[in-house]
Amino acid sequence: MKILVSSFSDKVFVNDLKNNVNIINNFVKEGNMFIISTGKNISKVLSTLANFNLDVSYYICNDGAVIFDKYLNVIYRVDIAPIYVKSFFNIFKKCRYIDYIKIDTSSTLVDNLIGNANKIVMKYNDKKIALKIQELINKKYKGVYAYTTYNYINIVNNSVSKKMALEYLLDFYNLKNHQVYTIVKDNNDKSLKDYESYVINNNNGIFKYNAHNIEEIIKRIK
Repeated sequence: MKILVSSFSDKVFVNDLKNNVNIINNFVKEGNMFIISTGKNISKVLSTLANFNLDVSYYICNDGAVIFDKYLNVIYRVDIAPIYVKSFFNIFKKCRYIDYIKIDTSSTLVDNLIGNANKIVMKYNDKKIALKIQELINKKYKGVYAYTTYNYINIVNNSVSKKMALEYLLDFYNLKNHQVYTIVKDNNDKSLKDYESYVINNNNGIFKYNAHNIEEIIKRIK
């Protein structure tokens, strides 16, 4: 069995969704496993796939903070401690550099303290200030990890990563690293670089291989 773990970004997967669904489904029919690995929550993933019957074995969502099986059961989840959530809301709710702060429950975004925070999302309006906020959070709050993406500061429990979530699945199935192939987007996926990793048309030296599309990758790993 081979395990293909793919980013769900527009560039890597979504822009050629119909073709990629057919390619992946054939790959799975041959006895392999396909896993989506993304910073998005499960609702955003399912919304994109609504009109496509993609055979997904597992969904690693919110940058590794939660795993859903193919039937959408939660099999792994690590939330942010409530004390941190309350502190961030008190500090950043009125910050002029933050347009909003929301809790990602793993299925939806809410703007109150009701529900478990699988992830915190803060939309910023000043990139330089956002980077300073990220640095401040990572220095002051040892139980979380903050990082910036386009327009957002994301915060998760500091014990999670896409690699940790993937290792949970590998341990469960008693699978080995050499069976794993990853398709990544950029440095936000660098925790997956220790596997046989492919990047689509953007290799900066961190990842092992460059490819033009998912179809090419599937042909190379068979």
